[in-house]
Amino acid sequence: MEANETRNWINNVLSEISNLNDDEGEKILEKCGRSCCSLSNAPQLAKEIRSKVIDKDDINLLFETYKREVYKNSPRLYKENDTIYQEFHKCGCPMVETIKNLDPFLCNCTKGYSKAIFEALFDRQVDVQILESILRGNKICKLAVKVV
Repeated sequence: MEANETRNWINNVLSEISNLNDDEGEKILEKCGRSCCSLSNAPQLAKEIRSKVIDKDDINLLFETYKREVYKNSPRLYKENDTIYQEFHKCGCPMVETIKNLDPFLCNCTKGYSKAIFEALFDRQVDVQILESILRGNKICKLAVKVV
């Protein structure tokens, strides 16, 4: 399949999924993101960081340790009140790197990817919202993460 045919096929699938009722499309892509994340070492790394922290209920301590060890204290990961923000200045999705002009609905995959990491770190459910997205025309991708 040629690159344009692949892009068109993926975009058609994403378009159909986005039209499902009751946010089912978003849930499907979140599951895809979790699956993709499980292929990396990111959830395991978050669990290892969690295992090192003495007070595993201290969200701030877990966050600060994760930020220091994984993000090297980068300002791209920060916390304001009870919300964690992640900023990406380049889309990290390998599909987006190889196939141009994908449907922005694909960004819901990133929600699942981030949920998998932060739920492993905090051992609690988190909610992830996409605030900005490069595929949607923003200059950066920005996610808001809240522990539920």
